[in-house]
Amino acid sequence: MSKRLAVLIAAAVVPALTFAGPAHARTQYPYKLIDLGTFGGHLGFANWINDQGEVVGVSDLPGDQNAQPFLWKNGHMRRLPTSSGGYGFANWISPQGDISGSYLAPPHQKYFHGFLWRDGHMTDLPPVGGAPNAFGNAVNDHGQVVGNENNATNTQELIAALWSGGHGYDLNALTAPGPLQMISADYITNHGDIFGHGVLPNGDQRLFLLIRNPCVPLPPASTPARPLPAITGPPDRNISVNLAPHAAHHGPTALPSARH
Repeated sequence: MSKRLAVLIAAAVVPALTFAGPAHARTQYPYKLIDLGTFGGHLGFANWINDQGEVVGVSDLPGDQNAQPFLWKNGHMRRLPTSSGGYGFANWISPQGDISGSYLAPPHQKYFHGFLWRDGHMTDLPPVGGAPNAFGNAVNDHGQVVGNENNATNTQELIAALWSGGHGYDLNALTAPGPLQMISADYITNHGDIFGHGVLPNGDQRLFLLIRNPCVPLPPASTPARPLPAITGPPDRNISVNLAPHAAHHGPTALPSARH
């Protein structure tokens, strides 16, 4: 056999040996599956991902009697412990890595507060409009969080809220008076523009967009609490959507777990 023929045979055989094996091992797929795992419990839910592939959500702890917010980054799930040590969940992560969410606040862990997780520290975002529960829905790269405040049983959204620079604002107090009661702020851009949803006096629900006026600064202090609006429409379905993935919800004192 000539050297040239031997080289040709080797060139044909070596790739065949290299790629021999199960068919699925040789197939290229559009996606790679990654199991994010849990903190030792049976359930976990992911709520958002940014362009860096960082994922946030909630995971049960061992025994499934409590659940905590998590950040999945660089192949590892990191616990974001709440100040109370109790139940909480992360809703959003910005491109810069700021995280917003909610948790059962001390001392009695009966009502929810929002939170901002930034630079390794958690900031409490309490209700500002007079309602007992507050939820942090989204955050931008400036650490500005938007969300909503709910009634005691978490069956009705009442107030759209903004937390910025250490202050909390009822967004209804930052716009000209009108018939639309803004009951939840769902997203905020880095320019400060906000969208969400609200309700009219007859119960009809509407989407809203707030365009930030850079010529008018935010008030130097939190907006004062005001009489809570009488929402005449049906219970807001977003509440059940928001809480369903996070808890076996039978009221504000439900057993904390990610189980639905």
